[in-house]
Amino acid sequence: MRLPCGPASTPLLWILCGVLAGLGSPMAARLPRQNQTCWEEEKEYYEPRVGVCCTRCPPGMYVSTQCDGTQDTVCAACPEHSFNEHWNHVKQCQMCRPCDTVLGFEEVAPCNRTHQSQCRCQPGTSCFFWDSKCAHCQPLLPCPPGTEVDTAGEHDEGPPRCLPCKAGFFQNASSPSARCQPHTSCEDRGLVEAAPGTLETDRICQSPPQPPDAPGTGAALLALALLALLVLVSSLTCACAWRSHPTLCRKLGSLLKRRPQAEEFSSGPVPKVNPPVPDLVWPLLPDPEDVPPPPLGTPRTPILETARLQQQSPVGPPREPEVEAGEPGPVATGKSRQACGPRQGRGKG
Repeated sequence: MRLPCGPASTPLLWILCGVLAGLGSPMAARLPRQNQTCWEEEKEYYEPRVGVCCTRCPPGMYVSTQCDGTQDTVCAACPEHSFNEHWNHVKQCQMCRPCDTVLGFEEVAPCNRTHQSQCRCQPGTSCFFWDSKCAHCQPLLPCPPGTEVDTAGEHDEGPPRCLPCKAGFFQNASSPSARCQPHTSCEDRGLVEAAPGTLETDRICQSPPQPPDAPGTGAALLALALLALLVLVSSLTCACAWRSHPTLCRKLGSLLKRRPQAEEFSSGPVPKVNPPVPDLVWPLLPDPEDVPPPPLGTPRTPILETARLQQQSPVGPPREPEVEAGEPGPVATGKSRQACGPRQGRGKG
């Protein structure tokens, strides 16, 4: 609905049309409260010249034209190397401050229209004089062994403090940047603790001790080694002797087998001796005096010699003499039986 604001309108209509035209203009100023405060303090400010609240400029901008009774505040962007961080009604932006390396600073973030350059002290330095802003940096004082720099109190006034290491940590250097390190874990490395750690030294580890040998183990091992060496030498000697003198080795073996029996008999009670076995061959043998001598050139038969050796030998039963093929034995003839008769008689008498 439009009002008739023409030349024929009454004065009251002219006043009403002027008010509506003022509300529709770019002027966004608002009437203040009774105590001359604006409704949004962050984004508005009171202009006493016109008695209204004017709009502030946002961060990164400044006031190019102030508000009056006909229009609101006109804002413009900050030029390069300048900034405004907050809502404002200033007529210029702040200049960016470079991070001066001579003063001990280094840049963390560059300057832009809404933020100042972000600077900090170089490693190994800190702000000695603290105020609203850090004026300059100076070298840190070294912390003695067993302590470290208090990084939690970095923004407190005064130089950084040195705090002692916590339990289970150590620091063995005098340095402004050294940090406390945890003690070495001997168990994780398969070792045992030789010396505990302190605030200034690390824990000392060593290999676990070996279990002691049982008493007499060394002597027993030495005796076994000597015995094995003796058996080896004896075996080699016997092997060499067997190849060179097999008869000697057989006699030596028989002697070694009989010796324990003799020792056993001598140490214990005397065993009963079995009765002698009667010689059944000797009465059948001819008397050497009755046998005629063999002719010259004829080899002597070993019958009598073999029989005598068997009679004299104490080991084993007597064996019958061997008779060569084609020769009659002494038992086969009657004369031999008759000849043996008187011999037996003489033996009994």
